[in-house]
Amino acid sequence: MNGTNRVNFSNTASLQGIPYNPSVAEDTIGQVPGNEHNFGSNTKNFRLAGDEYTGDGMLGKKGPRTIQYDKNSLAVKEIEYAIKLVNKLDKPMTDIEIIEDVANTGNRLFMTGLNGNLVGVGSRVPLNMSKIELRGYKVDGTYDVLALQNNGASWLYKADINSEGKAKLQEYLDNINQGTMNADDAVAIDPKYKKVGIYFRDLTLDPTKNIEFSIKMMFIDPFREKYNADPLTNVIKANVNRVNEDGSKDPLKLSGDWNTFYTPFSEKVWLSKESRYQRVGMPNERFTARVGFRLDTLSSARYLKNPTFIDLLPTGVSYDNLTNVTPVLSNMQPQSVEFIKNYNDTGRDAVKIVAPSGYVYQYQSLAFDIADLIINDNIIPSKAEK
Repeated sequence: MNGTNRVNFSNTASLQGIPYNPSVAEDTIGQVPGNEHNFGSNTKNFRLAGDEYTGDGMLGKKGPRTIQYDKNSLAVKEIEYAIKLVNKLDKPMTDIEIIEDVANTGNRLFMTGLNGNLVGVGSRVPLNMSKIELRGYKVDGTYDVLALQNNGASWLYKADINSEGKAKLQEYLDNINQGTMNADDAVAIDPKYKKVGIYFRDLTLDPTKNIEFSIKMMFIDPFREKYNADPLTNVIKANVNRVNEDGSKDPLKLSGDWNTFYTPFSEKVWLSKESRYQRVGMPNERFTARVGFRLDTLSSARYLKNPTFIDLLPTGVSYDNLTNVTPVLSNMQPQSVEFIKNYNDTGRDAVKIVAPSGYVYQYQSLAFDIADLIINDNIIPSKAEK
């Protein structure tokens, strides 16, 4: 740049050929101007980017675009936001603290969880869990350092925050479903830590590098949320220092936000079944059947009393002592499994799977593999079910 005037640059490339075994007439190619074999050229014009730093676009937050409006469901709804800080400066940044505050959500959300990955990939910097200081701020401005823990693997970390508030929301929902409490009597949550900071000690974020993690948040007063066209705006902020060449530091304040909108509440369910690991369908061949129940569009607050699958096996398929049932993508084991011959006098076998009772949000997914089903002699075309 030259002041406010941008400088235009031009880069031209040409392709020229010189014979490997030139004839007498071609001996001067490349030596005498105008006697070259030119095959073509191309020119690219460009300018160097030189936008002055404004603080925009360095800190980002991304969450769901929409949430179904269902007050009871909102009581146990954890909204997950992906957070990303990118250094778009030409100098390093340090003393980084990313802040989530109830006040920056319109007093509608409070923070309940933190999840991240310590491994550096691409532009994402590697982290050390001992260098991540999770700060729960108190009213007087001081803070407690909250515990981090491994999240199933040594390179993953997590933290549970404001667990008392989360438990209180669950208590409200239990009492409402049991008829011992009216939703209008459920008062707003007063989270212990309204402001939470994620401070990265001894971390220098070089230009182009980034920090990534995710947070979870819940509604402070879900039973009084109003349905309207206005978004649920969630702002995240950060305090950082830019490190100058002489070692001095300039404080910077960054921010990013995300808008989520309500959509009308509509419940649907999907029941599915598919065969897996099947080869040609000959007698004595074994295969797996997967049965599933999609719950993602049911109210998270709906309580299911022992949801039960009955898989009526087609003619030509039966079970034996090797047949077994296992959950898919879940640690929720069936409460009971029953194999039934001649189910309800249909002449067909059935597998009855009873799952534990619980709220929809506790199931995550509800699917089971019925493994080692066996194809019997009734599979021949004259007898097989179509």
